Amino acid sequence: MGFVHLIEDRMNKQNGKAEETGPLLFYRPIHKGGFLSNFYVSPFILNGKSYATNEHYFQSQKFEGQPEEDEVINAKTPAIAFKLARKHKLKRRRNWEEVKEDIMYTGLVQKFTVHKDLRKKLLETG
Repeated sequence: MGFVHLIEDRMNKQNGKAEETGPLLFYRPIHKGGFLSNFYVSPFILNGKSYATNEHYFQSQKFEGQPEEDEVINAKTPAIAFKLARKHKLKRRRNWEEVKEDIMYTGLVQKFTVHKDLRKKLLETG
């Protein structure tokens, strides 16, 4: 089944008091919490470039300024974007380990700023 991310002890506020609701699966877009997945289709534009998903953005930034960046951006699916980034691993930018968390954060902020419905759902997870 592959690696599944969990948010354990998720809290859902109802009637002014918090109540445990169990894990929220979000690794795959089809899960109830799938909107949290980087593979969830939630297009945004950043620095003049269009990204279909946060996965496209994140993987493409491994190759900033190189032809592989556009190849990953234009991948038909987030899974293909991921595979392309793996294929070109040796061309990855030198400072990737130092910048990858900031890049992920930037993409997530953009996703949840542009898509107010997703931001609302995120906040509802408590």
